[in-house]
Amino acid sequence: MSVTITILYDNRSDNCLLQEGWGFSALIEYLGFKILFDTGSDAEAFSKNAALLQLPYQKIIHLLFSHKHSDHITGFKKIVEMMGKDTALYLPKTFPWLLVRHGSKHLKNTTVVRSFEAIAPHIYSLVLRGGFWMYEQALILKTPKGLGIITGCAHPGIVEIIKAAQNKLQDTVAFVLGGFHQFRSSSDECAQIVQQFQKIGVQKAAPCHCSGDMLINQFQEAYGENFCKVGTGTVLTF
Repeated sequence: MSVTITILYDNRSDNCLLQEGWGFSALIEYLGFKILFDTGSDAEAFSKNAALLQLPYQKIIHLLFSHKHSDHITGFKKIVEMMGKDTALYLPKTFPWLLVRHGSKHLKNTTVVRSFEAIAPHIYSLVLRGGFWMYEQALILKTPKGLGIITGCAHPGIVEIIKAAQNKLQDTVAFVLGGFHQFRSSSDECAQIVQQFQKIGVQKAAPCHCSGDMLINQFQEAYGENFCKVGTGTVLTF
């Protein structure tokens, strides 16, 4: 019952054959489900990376977009049209109406998540407010080792997302992966985030995308072997 996560798009590259860029995308595989989470900011780069990593479009069961910012939804319409007819699309509330309509037109199972929703056994969508008229969706996995939390940018606050997930599912946290949105934060602010992770008891940390080099370096120092380096092409198993 392990979780496998393949990074399709990130600011950094872990494979010289793949393209990097500001944004995030990952393929999550758990309990037989294949979940595509976000698509980065460059449609051509995403497409090339997906081809090299052999992304199985027709086998994706769930397609999630974390929020409406352009570095997470590149090629939205084309990606939706490439999905299998039974793929379920999940979007956070206040997602652009025209894109919601396009999704509904091509995928019969299109859901706008307003708060918290189970999308499959042990797999959940959590939506929190991340700014004025903007909500963000995180993916939560309930695993034998604890919760796995995947974020796009964590605009609502990465610690707030973790606490909300724990409040809903009453479990420890095995890992947190994704953008933590601290690239403009000071050293002290980053240190506070790391300390809060440790206080909560997060077992493994995998910051990337908009987390910022300072925060990533602090996590690497504090978490040691439980820090996960992330870049385009990285494959992680939890």
